[in-house]
Amino acid sequence: MESQLAEQKPQEQPQVAQQKVVAAPTPEKKKAPPVLMPGRMGLAEEKRNEHIVDVPVGVSLEECLDPAFWAHEAPQLQPLDKIELRSEDGSWIAIAYVRFCERNYALLVLDRVINMSGERSAPAASIKHRVEWKTTQLRYCVIRNSDDKVLQSGMRSKVDAERWLIDYEKSMER
Repeated sequence: MESQLAEQKPQEQPQVAQQKVVAAPTPEKKKAPPVLMPGRMGLAEEKRNEHIVDVPVGVSLEECLDPAFWAHEAPQLQPLDKIELRSEDGSWIAIAYVRFCERNYALLVLDRVINMSGERSAPAASIKHRVEWKTTQLRYCVIRNSDDKVLQSGMRSKVDAERWLIDYEKSMER
């Protein structure tokens, strides 16, 4: 009997066609637009510091951008601080940001430079005197042309200096 069973071929099971199960296409999820989270916005005074530097006459902007220039002031700086550099003679203003700083140096990124050296002529009526911007301390000054002596200084605007000059010249005519 065993031989009969051995001779019998194992019964083959009917082959069922295997179908690949393909999932239904899922609609692509649209990425939500970014939203500004609370705490990421604040007043500039709270988020960064702003500094104004009066650059002495004779110091160039390139020298100011040298990291070693900031050796004494670097401990006060933080990355992303804004620095306005003003030449004392009023010839230029530069805006820069602190990229990186350590205890004795600061690396700045120059944003823009404003050239302030335009025409600074005296009033047309004056031949003996002129009005000039000198420094942030002296501001606009009235200067006698013959000996370059400063007659009046500290005026906030050129118009004020020109008015003073006109009044001065009228008083000198009397």
